[in-house]
Amino acid sequence: MTLNIELPHSDELEITTLGPGPSSGESIVVHLKNGEWIIIDSCKFGGKVLPLEYLHCLGVNCKEQVTTVICTHWHRDHIQGLPEILNECENARFCIAPVGDFKGYLNVVLKLAGYDPLGSNIWNTFNECLEALEKHNKRRPHLVGHNERLAHDGTKDIFAIGPSDEMYGRFLTSLLKVDPQKPQEKDIEEMKGNLCSLALSINFNGQKAILGGDMEVGRKTQDKYNYQLCGGCCPQHRECGWCDAIADGNVFADEKPYHFINLPHHSSSSAYCPKMWLEGMVEGGPIATTTIFRGAKGENLPTKEMLTLYKNKCKELYITNSEDVEEITAVNDLEGIEGIEVLDKITEEAGVIVSRWKPQETHWEVRCFGCARLVDDSYLDKYHA
Repeated sequence: MTLNIELPHSDELEITTLGPGPSSGESIVVHLKNGEWIIIDSCKFGGKVLPLEYLHCLGVNCKEQVTTVICTHWHRDHIQGLPEILNECENARFCIAPVGDFKGYLNVVLKLAGYDPLGSNIWNTFNECLEALEKHNKRRPHLVGHNERLAHDGTKDIFAIGPSDEMYGRFLTSLLKVDPQKPQEKDIEEMKGNLCSLALSINFNGQKAILGGDMEVGRKTQDKYNYQLCGGCCPQHRECGWCDAIADGNVFADEKPYHFINLPHHSSSSAYCPKMWLEGMVEGGPIATTTIFRGAKGENLPTKEMLTLYKNKCKELYITNSEDVEEITAVNDLEGIEGIEVLDKITEEAGVIVSRWKPQETHWEVRCFGCARLVDDSYLDKYHA
């Protein structure tokens, strides 16, 4: 990766959204202050771990300067490269939610107990993460509690949003039912990974951001893509996901309104909460970023409908991918658009959106690299996902 970009200033907030071009994947890299960095999730492109490649490009010493690595949930498009990150960022705290896809979790338990796992899946990556933690300073994962405060000083406040108490309860109930000697399929509750996902709330000198994860609303499975059912809030589904965060979550209530958001679940309608957008964002809308998802079963996100809806609610919306546009606008054609500065392209076509805010400034500076770009009317006219 080759970028013509300087390090952020010591007092500058940076939120960089990374996506591997036309493929699925997402990672967010955050600079807080004085060279302190956080990595949220991971993705690969061309065999390279994108968050590490980006930090190497800036000249960041990952061993010393990456203080926290966060895995929001254990889905493939968010975890590729995590073991490599933990091996290189050997002093970083590794934060995870102690809840997730139950069958995968049981595979890990059985493997650690000396039994053969039920089958190969993405949770094998979790075992590699455990090995990396053990190898370097004998670290252990930090199991994040519901709405836990992860960091606090005079400049920053970082909270975890989710998973809800309901999801923790379901997970523990299922765990107690299973006999690890003779696990039975009937005892393994189906746990939806996105309802177990974390998101992060960051308050940096009064600028507030919601980042990371695939948190969805708590609508019933058969209705989760019908956002028009919400009607402003989801009190009947408040046990899970954004419904819990909006209806019962003290973090969202205390920290709103937000200036910046990485749109959850690749801008899917399953993550759209009308009340979040009606009450939770700054006047005029936030700066927003999004990534894409290409599912094996034909699920392609974001849809044009939802991308249009989010674009109309945001001050500016940027996407890490331009491959779904029938005629790709040259990167240099974006020069001169207010609020965006386009610099040299990345050698390989990953998408990088660098968003920075300085305490003395009133606006965010956003730069797009590679195949990332601003979502405007011309982009939507050609968008066909």
